[in-house]
Amino acid sequence: MSSAANPRPETTAATPWNFPQPTERSLPNGLRVWRFDLPGQHVVTATLVLDIPLSLEIPELEGIATIALRTSDEGTEQHPGQSLVDALESSGAAFDGGASASATICSVDVPSTRLESALPLFAEIVRSPRYDQTDVERHVALRLAELEQTMVNPPSLAALAVRRVLFDASSRESRPQGGMAATVSAVTPDLVQGFHHRHWRPDGATLVLAGDLPEGADELVDSAFGDWGSVSGAALHVIPTPAGVPTHSPDGRRIVHLLDVPGAVQTEIRVSGIGVDRTSLDFAPLQVAATAMGGSFGSRLNTVLREEKGFTYGVHFAVSPARLSGTWAVSASVRTEVTTEALDETLRIMALDEDFTADEIADAVNQQMGIAPLRYDTAGAIASQAATLAASGWEPDFVNLHLTRVGQVGAASASEAYRGIVRQDNQHVVLVGDADSLCPQLEAAGYEVSSMVL
Repeated sequence: MSSAANPRPETTAATPWNFPQPTERSLPNGLRVWRFDLPGQHVVTATLVLDIPLSLEIPELEGIATIALRTSDEGTEQHPGQSLVDALESSGAAFDGGASASATICSVDVPSTRLESALPLFAEIVRSPRYDQTDVERHVALRLAELEQTMVNPPSLAALAVRRVLFDASSRESRPQGGMAATVSAVTPDLVQGFHHRHWRPDGATLVLAGDLPEGADELVDSAFGDWGSVSGAALHVIPTPAGVPTHSPDGRRIVHLLDVPGAVQTEIRVSGIGVDRTSLDFAPLQVAATAMGGSFGSRLNTVLREEKGFTYGVHFAVSPARLSGTWAVSASVRTEVTTEALDETLRIMALDEDFTADEIADAVNQQMGIAPLRYDTAGAIASQAATLAASGWEPDFVNLHLTRVGQVGAASASEAYRGIVRQDNQHVVLVGDADSLCPQLEAAGYEVSSMVL
């Protein structure tokens, strides 16, 4: 059958979409409440954002915020041990969370018909965890085992190495969010209980409710959290200090930070630098530029390294804003024998000798705009994004503001923002792989190799 009889279907422009806006209020104890009423979303997500930046951890106990979070649902004063597990299961509720540089965030997912029984349990976990000795010790041991796995996993090692290269040792961001072995090992139940008492508080916190909320949801919140006592004093968020590590040697050679994994058959490549936070007017054009450079299979890096050269299954360019700073990173995994050629090509393409074209940027803008309705198609996804914004000090209308700015990005503004941030002196190269194989080829290609030890 001829193609004329079956003409290629035409695509139409995406329907305008906006991130939903919540009803906002505050309880007398300082807890903000963002309520997203989403009819038809029958799994409700309740997410609590606690104003606990990791800079509040003392250096000798880094990781205590993670242990406090992970142990919080092992039992409460009202429901010790297994009884809490049984109560959550009876409500069809699932608890989760994590401690990040900006905040501790925890949440519960539950059918809307069971919110009445699950929300008080969520409040118990937050307000009165028991932190029994056996539970704390078990989670300390689990974190130590997690670190052992990290130390034999090349992508995880690459992430640690990038932190070390980008941020000064005085900054908490230079070390893993969950702490290292020496500091985690020092965590005890009494110390965790003290950390919880000082820092898990309603003032400065935000509770996000999203889903098909039942009648009386506000009253449920008031009952569960209204008498939660506050502790005076706001958390201090600290701007991380860049490490100031040079990207080139005095004689002009590119420095490669190499972490040795003997016998590795592939190399983890990372090229990263300090970026911007969401307050910067460069954030939107940088995100669009990153998509055109390495954020899609049709991007410049993927076209060459994946499609033409076959060096890798894919290259990814990520822009990661934080509350008071940000980073960007290009990542790829390549075969050991093609590492130097792959790195050469990566850096050559990243130099952006020619501006992004109008078509490249239009495609990148369409991708960013078009994926938003899919990215936020569940109550959990909306609550997660709202929580991220709250942790970063932003209001929930930021998503719509950002998408408006994305829609205004053109080839010139994307190229300008990219060159201003992804500069030669802000491109730090980290490789994780077999040093015996990599050093000769890198040095022969004119790189200066700097060995790393974590």
